[in-house]
Amino acid sequence: MQHPFLPVQTHSFTSPGQIPARGHSAPRPRISRRLLLLLAALSGMLVVNVAVSYYHIARLVEADSGVTKSLRMRQALSSLDAGVAKAASAERGYAITGAVAFLEWHGRAVEDVGQAMAAARLLAAGDWAQQQRLGEIELAVGRAVGWLSEVIETRRTSGEQAALAKIAAGTGVVLLDSVRAAVERTREEEDALLRARTADARTNLHVTIAGLGVFTVASILLVVLLARAMRRDVTNREIAHESLFAAHEMLRSVLDTIPQRVFWKDRESRYLGCNDLFARDAGAGSPAEVVGKTDAELAMREHAAKYRRDDEAVMSSGQAKLGYEEPVSRADGSTGWLETSKVPLRDIEGGIIGVLGTYQDITARKAAEAQLERHACFDALTGLANRYLLADRIRQEIAHARRRAAVFAVAMVGLDGFKLVNDGYGHAIGDGVLAAAAQRLQGLLRSDDTVARYGGDEFALVLSCRGDERFATAIERILEAFEAPLTVQDRDIFITCSVGVSTFPQDGSDAATLLSHAGAAMYRAKERGRDRFEVFHAEMGARIRERICMERGLRRALEEGQLFLDYQPQLDLGTNEINGVEALARWKHPESGLISPARFIPVAEQSGLIVPLGTWILRHACMQARAWNARGLKPVVVAVNLSALQFRQAGFTELVADVLDESGLEPSQLELEITESLLMSEAEEALRVLTTLKDMGICLSIDDFGTGYSSLSYLRRLPVDKLKIDQSFVRDIPANANAVAIARSITSLAQSLDLRVIAEGVETAEQLEFLRTLRCDEIQGYYCSRPVPPAEIPPLLARGTALLFG
Repeated sequence: MQHPFLPVQTHSFTSPGQIPARGHSAPRPRISRRLLLLLAALSGMLVVNVAVSYYHIARLVEADSGVTKSLRMRQALSSLDAGVAKAASAERGYAITGAVAFLEWHGRAVEDVGQAMAAARLLAAGDWAQQQRLGEIELAVGRAVGWLSEVIETRRTSGEQAALAKIAAGTGVVLLDSVRAAVERTREEEDALLRARTADARTNLHVTIAGLGVFTVASILLVVLLARAMRRDVTNREIAHESLFAAHEMLRSVLDTIPQRVFWKDRESRYLGCNDLFARDAGAGSPAEVVGKTDAELAMREHAAKYRRDDEAVMSSGQAKLGYEEPVSRADGSTGWLETSKVPLRDIEGGIIGVLGTYQDITARKAAEAQLERHACFDALTGLANRYLLADRIRQEIAHARRRAAVFAVAMVGLDGFKLVNDGYGHAIGDGVLAAAAQRLQGLLRSDDTVARYGGDEFALVLSCRGDERFATAIERILEAFEAPLTVQDRDIFITCSVGVSTFPQDGSDAATLLSHAGAAMYRAKERGRDRFEVFHAEMGARIRERICMERGLRRALEEGQLFLDYQPQLDLGTNEINGVEALARWKHPESGLISPARFIPVAEQSGLIVPLGTWILRHACMQARAWNARGLKPVVVAVNLSALQFRQAGFTELVADVLDESGLEPSQLELEITESLLMSEAEEALRVLTTLKDMGICLSIDDFGTGYSSLSYLRRLPVDKLKIDQSFVRDIPANANAVAIARSITSLAQSLDLRVIAEGVETAEQLEFLRTLRCDEIQGYYCSRPVPPAEIPPLLARGTALLFG
């Protein structure tokens, strides 16, 4: 059988039985002078050819090693560049959201940069020029990473706006550009080196192939002469055959040792030979099973037509096709990627008789590149574009709109009440809500629109060029879609969204401005009641900046002790004595003075700062009440308002127990006020928490009663002690008949349920006397006392009835 590594030969020996098997030792009769000269010539030629072949093959292997080194260096540079970009993306994410996940992402990105730099240094060992270039890159990377760390530290110590201001200064862009420029210069040097090494490999490959061709032809001639002579001298023929067989074995060993897949075909693209590595990829057990077949008969049949076109292009043009990437179907059904080179296969006269090719498997490298690209451009939770890719899409849309003199819109979509869902149901449900919302948004838009996760519970949409009225239609469709619940883990979550819209070019000419203005419009929609959309106008920018400043200032106030509590007495109408006080938060800004709770409490609610603020109020109110007890004053109940976020936070009842234990206050002296709407939104969970608090001995009241939609049957189940008539009803009595009817109904309802009633906002004697006629139990308001500092409570307790009759 023809050996699969050699082109088909037409000559033969006298008989198969005369060909000695491998390892057979032939006899040594006398050799004629003529045969001896022929054998000497054959042996000399063999030695010279093997030496030359080994030399050029060694050069080929050396060049291939150099090519591999250059490719690895390019890969290390790409990883380095991607790592810096990933660190920058994480830094921006953390600067804007403050999410710890971005710090972890940034840390991993910095580690990736370090690993890529170390890999590049290792590859550059022994090359001074290359080490010098890497030194420039390392310096640029160090500056860029240092600057990113400064931004993160600024965000951690000074807050979001300081970090954003630092980013906006542009230093980061310059540093990142310097990294890219240094990497690009080194990559260009590597490209030049790669071309040189590839050319060297091609030259040595051609020389080796030519040498093999020359050797084969010469061997044939000598073997023919020897065959004729062997008719007279069998011993000389056997020796010649063994020499030829050894040469074939040497060639096969060389081909199987090369760390590349090697194959060659005839002009019909039928395989003439290959090495073992290629045979395994083709789904064959050995190279012999490949010979005579086409790609359509092997594992790569799906790509046979393309491979045939490549072969014909090389053979018809006579030009090599080097280093191109192409897919391949494996024997197990999977698809991989190859980096292939093909050159014309020529006979000894220079005529093209086929094609010779080599390739290496780059499937792992392609997968790594795809993974890096996905991490750099897409959000891991939702699969949507991230902020980096979003900005790029907006820039593309700007260029497109400018060419067509068209308009497009950027919409910011914020989920209303997401913090309540996340804190009430847990982060697993919260993540599910985000993923479901992302899927719903994607299903509403056209294929040429973009949906991105901007951060937290906010999504950004790029609505490509269309008429203004169609923008409104798209936004209305989004609002309508969120009227239906999101199903997460077999649970229906009802959540609405607020949308802000900015348009190009009216509201901005760059991505950052359009996104900022869309965000301002979204916050305006939330302020105006949520579940709606707003279109940007100029004054929104000032409002959003004011809100951000307020949020930053409130964070600083919590840290620096700018907050304090005033207490408003609550008067028992049966005894005309103070029996309780309500703790009210106050903020004295070092520059702006007193800031109204009506301004900072809504900001605290929207930003989530109401949770640490509420904890601070609860702790300080309990400690103050205990301090009054220690002075021997009459024990009074201290009332503390609870926000929805605070009430739903995990471990809230444990927090209350810890505060009572820490302050030493009796639970009966603590009253917690819960809004009516909060109780109705999560009825069963609220009932569980209230029952736990009641079992602890804490007094519970429903604040702002009458403004919600309580179910009477549900109200009977609640373990509450008191209803508080909202001041909006008290303000209009006794003149307004509707307010009078509501106040009378609330009082009657409370008495029927054996609950106490307290009216807040009492400011006149007429209001007081009317409430007495309703048999209201307690009052609170300016008619009795304004909210006062803690030091003024003891004198008020001493005055007693003098509050009303003194």
